[in-house]
Amino acid sequence: MIYQILISVVILIFPIIVYLFYCTYNNNLNKEQSKLFLDISILSSLYLLVIYDSKFIIFYNIPLIFAFMKKRTFVSIIITTIILFSLNFSVINIA
Repeated sequence: MIYQILISVVILIFPIIVYLFYCTYNNNLNKEQSKLFLDISILSSLYLLVIYDSKFIIFYNIPLIFAFMKKRTFVSIIITTIILFSLNFSVINIA
């Protein structure tokens, strides 16, 4: 159980850490940051959670909260639909 929690945390945090490295790199070079890379990192963290079948559904909400905090409305809508579809299919598989 602790192993699955650790794997879920690593899968969730890795794309966001890559985004933070991107932000640091752009700040050092005084370049403008693109929001597209933020969207990709949020969506990829959710995608990895869904694909690797995280048993802890609470982790699905963390990319959604992060998207709301960064005011990425379209990405939040996409994440919400992915969460709803993944929960719907997991309930169907259980029953």
